[in-house]
Amino acid sequence: MLGHLDKSDLSFVTDPDVAEILEKIYSTKNKMNFKESFPAAENDLITMLQSMLEFNPFFRKKPEEYLQMEIFESLRAKYPEMLVAPSKQIKLDVDQKNAFDYENSIFKKTSHDEVKTQLL
Repeated sequence: MLGHLDKSDLSFVTDPDVAEILEKIYSTKNKMNFKESFPAAENDLITMLQSMLEFNPFFRKKPEEYLQMEIFESLRAKYPEMLVAPSKQIKLDVDQKNAFDYENSIFKKTSHDEVKTQLL
């Protein structure tokens, strides 16, 4: 799907052994042609999919950038959303100071009943 990786694709990999293994794995792979595989798909969708599958995370767009793409235009509200403050703040025991036991790497589990109690 990703196809052959070049040096820029692997530029974020800091371990030379890992980079070498990835080069070996992907050296014989051909990049998938999404347009051939999905001929009915819109070009914007194919472009977005290819961008999301970019191997190097630094070359991928941020989620908010994807949401601004024209393909999502029909899903957007015609009027700007209003920011509304939450009606109630939930305070759970796990959020309290000293709720995490660093020595044993565990934290107090919050039960569904505790959350329901906070919401009601």
